[in-house]
Amino acid sequence: MDPDKCPAPDDLNPPRYSYAFDPGEDTTASKVLRLIGPAQRILELGPGPGVMTRVLHERGAAVTAIEYDPGLAELARPFCERLILADLDHLDFDESLGGQRFEAVIAADVLEHLTDPWACLRRVRPLIDDGGVLVVSIPNVAHGAVVAQLLQGRFPYTEQGLLDRTHLRFFARRDVEDLLLTTGFVPLIWERNRLSAAASEFAHAWYRLPEAVREALAREPDAQTYQFIVQAQVADTAGWSSRMRADRENLERDVQRLRAELDHASGYIEAFHQARDLIAERDRSLAERDRSLADVQRARVQAEGLLAERLAVIAAQAEMIESLRSQLEVARMRLRERLARALRRLWPR
Repeated sequence: MDPDKCPAPDDLNPPRYSYAFDPGEDTTASKVLRLIGPAQRILELGPGPGVMTRVLHERGAAVTAIEYDPGLAELARPFCERLILADLDHLDFDESLGGQRFEAVIAADVLEHLTDPWACLRRVRPLIDDGGVLVVSIPNVAHGAVVAQLLQGRFPYTEQGLLDRTHLRFFARRDVEDLLLTTGFVPLIWERNRLSAAASEFAHAWYRLPEAVREALAREPDAQTYQFIVQAQVADTAGWSSRMRADRENLERDVQRLRAELDHASGYIEAFHQARDLIAERDRSLAERDRSLADVQRARVQAEGLLAERLAVIAAQAEMIESLRSQLEVARMRLRERLARALRRLWPR
């Protein structure tokens, strides 16, 4: 669940998943609504108490909603043109919706609760109009706070949040991408709801980690991503998804190879630090032995020569590192160009 979702202040006993939000703010719910765009015929999967449904209704949209919980369904019903009480894992969409099609489908904090979210998205796919969108929000199981718990041998379920006890499926960024591609969708826009591990529900586990480990985890690209919010469209070109996945995997292999070479080059920097420590130790040893000033001077000259050699090695490796970084950037640009060409083929302007 979105960390910015909090109980409505005028509700003394808010139902599960009830929260208040301002559509103009930078919350997950507001991002979902922005990615829907001007769509007026909307299918909302798992609306809960109808918080977003209400905003869509006020904007004049006709919302068809499918909700499993009867109590939550009754709260959302006033804002729906039609509400279906059903289990998304077992619903026959064709029979229930009678061939109805939609400009947008919302699955906000829903797919992780399903036994088979892949099957659900495959059944939803034919319901989307040409040019329509699917907008999903999914918690990130690779968040730094969850990793902190795993490093301490724990995966503690909670009432809400990243490890909500009702979650049946868990996704990191690549898993979200695979979920969409394998069910026939092209992810077009990626947004993130960010929350630091220190501000999360697992802050206590985060602070139990050594500082060096926290610093290393914090450098990971998705360590502060609490949720992914993705807009996707139907991929209607045969084989497009599989080809794009193959291209992506090839490029990622290249990136991994370049990173391995970069790590190898970084080893020379470590060698420099070791050499510097050895020189310092030698200086201490010379001082302790109280050698003559001439001997000390000769040792220092030798040490400076060694340091100069090490610095020359480091300079050469710095050039190598810069070259590797350039290759990584070229690889990323090629991936963007391939995605752009593919999208232009699918949806020419």
